[in-house]
Amino acid sequence: MKAEAYLFILTVGFSAAENLARNKISYQYTTNSNNYPMYGNDDKISIDCLAPNKCSKTHGLTNEIAWWTVDLEKIYHVQKVCVLNVNFDSYTDLKDIKIYVSDLPANETNLCIASTGTVKRPVSTAFSEYKCFECLNVVTGSFVTLKLNESGDSLNLADVQVFGSFEAERSFSYFKPKMERHYHGKSCDVRYAYQATDGKYTSHAVTRCQGTVMMKRPYIRIDFEKVLKLFGIVYIPRRADISYRRTRDIYITMKNTPETYFDPDIQYCIKNFFASSFLGYFQTHILWCEKIVSGRYFTLVRDKVGDTTVVLETAEIYIYAGEDTNPVKTNVNNKKNSIIKILEDNSNVDTMVYDNIYFNPSAAYEVNLPSNIEWIISTNAIGINSVCLTVAHDKISLTTNQIYVRDMLTDNILKGETPTDFRYEQTLCVVFNFTFTKEIKILTTQGKPIAEVDLMAESFIYKGGN
Repeated sequence: MKAEAYLFILTVGFSAAENLARNKISYQYTTNSNNYPMYGNDDKISIDCLAPNKCSKTHGLTNEIAWWTVDLEKIYHVQKVCVLNVNFDSYTDLKDIKIYVSDLPANETNLCIASTGTVKRPVSTAFSEYKCFECLNVVTGSFVTLKLNESGDSLNLADVQVFGSFEAERSFSYFKPKMERHYHGKSCDVRYAYQATDGKYTSHAVTRCQGTVMMKRPYIRIDFEKVLKLFGIVYIPRRADISYRRTRDIYITMKNTPETYFDPDIQYCIKNFFASSFLGYFQTHILWCEKIVSGRYFTLVRDKVGDTTVVLETAEIYIYAGEDTNPVKTNVNNKKNSIIKILEDNSNVDTMVYDNIYFNPSAAYEVNLPSNIEWIISTNAIGINSVCLTVAHDKISLTTNQIYVRDMLTDNILKGETPTDFRYEQTLCVVFNFTFTKEIKILTTQGKPIAEVDLMAESFIYKGGN
């Protein structure tokens, strides 16, 4: 009886332990054809990597060293990493690999092992065909990265398995937004904003894309339902981008208003990012915040100085954020459900301007205005500190919308103007001191469509603690 139990334990070993990498989010430096990174750790294991959608593979025609990384989601003491090579002639590329364990993706902080030699060519997907690497050092982290030793080679993986023991939760995680909470103005063809976070490399989000109808300062805005701390993103544009150079002039932040207009003076997580190389499709950029920023609205915008026709093209954005742990909790609420009516010359304005639909492929979501029109917005008694308008211009906007808020306690009128110098759809906000009101007036001199009105309230609650 004891001998049988002992033999059972020997047979199981690491092959029966929990594989920490299976079906977790993974990334790679570039992608060759449709050999996406998730095929290096999904549950459909194949060594026949000449067939589509079977294995992960990076581009080999670069002057950079290829890498592949997997997000374990929690912090682990990683003890062993097992790799299954591919079963065709390029198996020889998988040699002299280095394995790292870190708190960030594609980071080389903690070396698990620097191997020598080529990982053997397998004949099946049996666990005995894997090459397992024991970490020579005590390494902890939530990302495991495999990296080649030389540039010019493709990193081609049939499967990766990671084994170790749990250490701790981490302060951030991947946040997947809801599909209906993505905005970037009108799309190029059917390449909608939500496709930037759908996890599918086969789809991508593109702002206006045809010649002179392109935007100035294109953006993607993603609305979350609560205030979050942004730690960083993994940003994956689609194209090799040698000629258009669309992976440049990138600014990323979180805001407490839905404003998409570029403001150079606010605090950014990433400021003026410029990719120094344009080497292949789906080149992956790890953009970790220079300074952690908090807010409810994620915004990524391109500000190419002197250019009025710019495209933002995105295959995938993976957002890493954490709960707001500040003792003073920030609440951000949209009060437009308190709108009773909007009048224009004593006639009701269509409710579509406060229906939470910012952009559709058609113009049926917006109200077209003649010049010098005044709207009177009547609400229930509410406290707000900003009014936002989503507007559209086919040419560069040089004039403002004027916004007046009547303080119901003092009867004073607070006045502000929306910013200018943009092209096509933008959400513009005017910020006031916190004010109780039941009446807001909007005066437009531009005669351009308005798609949405937002009435924002930002408040603070002390949660206690040190």
